[in-house]
Amino acid sequence: MSERDYSPLSSACVRALSDKLYDKRKAAALEIEKMVKDFSAGNKQDQIGKLIHVLEEFAMSHNPHTRKGGLIGLAAVAIGLGTRVRLASGACVDLNIGPFIQELVNPILACFTDSNPNVRYYATESLYNVVRVSRGTVLSQFNDIFTILVRLATDADQNVKNGSEMLDRIMKDIVTESASFDLVSFIPVLREKLYANNHWAQTLVVSWVSVLHTCRMWTPSPSSRRSWRDSSSFWRDPSRRCEAVVGEFLVSIKKAPEKVKFADMINIVIVHAQSNDPVVQMIALTWINEFVKLSGRVMLPHTSGILTAIVPCLALDDPTYAKTRGLAKEVSTGLMRLITAEDDREGPEGSAEAPLEQSQTPQTPQTPTASPVLTSPLPSSSPPNILYMLHKAPSLGFTCLLYRVIATPEESLRGGLDLGSVMEVLHKQLRNTPVPCKTSVLRWIYHLHNKIPNKVKE
Repeated sequence: MSERDYSPLSSACVRALSDKLYDKRKAAALEIEKMVKDFSAGNKQDQIGKLIHVLEEFAMSHNPHTRKGGLIGLAAVAIGLGTRVRLASGACVDLNIGPFIQELVNPILACFTDSNPNVRYYATESLYNVVRVSRGTVLSQFNDIFTILVRLATDADQNVKNGSEMLDRIMKDIVTESASFDLVSFIPVLREKLYANNHWAQTLVVSWVSVLHTCRMWTPSPSSRRSWRDSSSFWRDPSRRCEAVVGEFLVSIKKAPEKVKFADMINIVIVHAQSNDPVVQMIALTWINEFVKLSGRVMLPHTSGILTAIVPCLALDDPTYAKTRGLAKEVSTGLMRLITAEDDREGPEGSAEAPLEQSQTPQTPQTPTASPVLTSPLPSSSPPNILYMLHKAPSLGFTCLLYRVIATPEESLRGGLDLGSVMEVLHKQLRNTPVPCKTSVLRWIYHLHNKIPNKVKE
């Protein structure tokens, strides 16, 4: 580029930005910051745009020192735009970074793929300053920034990781304090990143799940956010953190069971109840047990699936599986209680195809849909349809797939006990299974003959 192409930068500023010494690049950045303030005070928006374009070229240079100069220069532009200036009239005005946010962020994000760790570190510092100044305005670029955060969590350079942690913390603060965060568009990105195979990437993603759950369910306070941030044991152990987050979800469900679509969530929990991971299996059984207690007869159409998951657990004789075995027995007993002599009546009230009333705590009637759904009270600023979704990554332990939507009073549950599929599962569990499994199956068959003899004969 010729000297004219570097305009509005002076030749001295250009040389300083490309210098290998940090102090000279810093001095050039201060000159750029002052230049931006002057341009803004004079309403010379085109000059600011031209300056950003020049700095973008610097950030893409083959010279690593020039790239660093471009990054510090872009941060200086953001700082200049985020400053209150006094006009010639004497009035003070806040400069507007909004129109330039994408132009500032994109070249910085591109530098995170740089092979030079020093350049990557300067990119974290530059983006931190842009984010610090722009606050909520930067949320329009949130998905791209989050993707980079996950990438940086796996960076081999410790300085880069330290810089990314500072960036991660300020992004969390901005999201929790903002009413304009686009949670719906973030869902697909979050779900994709939950499949990360790296320990540190998993830890970062689960920490964001926790933050989103906290700030959307309750009014976030500085102390609550700080407690999450300072829980270093969670950061070192993603499976433990994941277990804690799932526990929070279950607490939320128990607080407002009338707003939960249990029928739409149960299938994915059943899948996890058959996991080879003992912790995953135990947590899933805990959820199934609570679902049976809270939703009552809503679980009847899913009896065969639940039995498929719990009956094999009854044969776990290792003492370490005592809690899992106890949960399986409790679920089995709870399901049995839902099947009564009333289900053996002919006509609508006893028909498996008719609407069923729950025998447990009265719940809002619900309609199964294709996706697991959890409804919850939403603040007025929340999206009207979806709050957030999670999906289990293979190595993370147990995490549920949840969509949060508003329940409608018109929804009603249809369906009851699918006796055919239940008997098929029971017969299968009688073949080549341990004695405890066979004993449980025989109890179920006896219970069905006792409560709904006519249906069993059919």
